[in-house]
Amino acid sequence: MDEPKTGKIYSLTGSGKSIANGNSWAESEVILYRVEIVEIATGEVVSVIGNDLTERQAEKRELTGLSRIDRENFFVRTVKQN
Repeated sequence: MDEPKTGKIYSLTGSGKSIANGNSWAESEVILYRVEIVEIATGEVVSVIGNDLTERQAEKRELTGLSRIDRENFFVRTVKQN
């Protein structure tokens, strides 16, 4: 039986996959992302440019980050948070 799980975030309504649209709890789970700027030489995160973002928001934030960084020394990565 498909049931919600503690600690997960679900879309209850909306135009996409949601419980109200007849999707399962698993299909309606919302995955959140964090977008980071990482120094290539050290692999250290030097800045977080977005937390708790949807996939679409993370993609936009990543493109913004790419346009503003020195790409020879840094890269932008998106990480799932949940």
